[in-house]
Amino acid sequence: SIGCGYVQGFYFARPMPVSEYETLLRDPGCVQVPVNSTHSSPMLDAIWSSNPQVETVFSTILQPAAIYEYTARGGPEPLRVNHAFLERFGYGADMLNETTLPQPGVVEQLRQAFAAAVQDKGSAEYEYLWRGKDSAPCWIHAKLQYVQSSGDRAILFAIFSDITAEHQLEMEVQRYRRYLRRSTPAGASLLIVDDNEMSRAILREIFRDRFSIL
Repeated sequence: SIGCGYVQGFYFARPMPVSEYETLLRDPGCVQVPVNSTHSSPMLDAIWSSNPQVETVFSTILQPAAIYEYTARGGPEPLRVNHAFLERFGYGADMLNETTLPQPGVVEQLRQAFAAAVQDKGSAEYEYLWRGKDSAPCWIHAKLQYVQSSGDRAILFAIFSDITAEHQLEMEVQRYRRYLRRSTPAGASLLIVDDNEMSRAILREIFRDRFSIL
């Protein structure tokens, strides 16, 4: 919400008085460094790497992309997103939050998609309607790819595609089909004239059930 992509916390010790800091400098062993055994150091290094090549690859992906950590108890949590994600959905956007998913049951179905990808150590896909805070509702196709596990945690890579135009086209096709069922006489023929091959294919699909296409 404030446009910050990274947060730096203390690792060796909390903020301390000067006297305690001087003691730390004289005897570094006096501070115990916590180690979380449920995380894989190589896995976290890959996610948060400042290596220019890693940054370039992740940042230049044209589609909105994100890295998620998944646990069976907590579900998916975003760890990192690319520039395309921020430009399309905005800072602080949550693609899996109940407040942004107007369709009932979608959150649980998305959790199941994550769980399936983790269980199979493969991929999963899901389409759903997403509604941003300051944007019009849009249809999203999410493709999830399992990356790695460490303990009860798994890392997945997600690509998001805006398929609103495809859904709108499908709705128009269905609307025309309903109209044709009501108004077209049996045995009618239709000649399609269009320079664009894709347009001809779409028109054939719309009218094939009610016309003999010439």
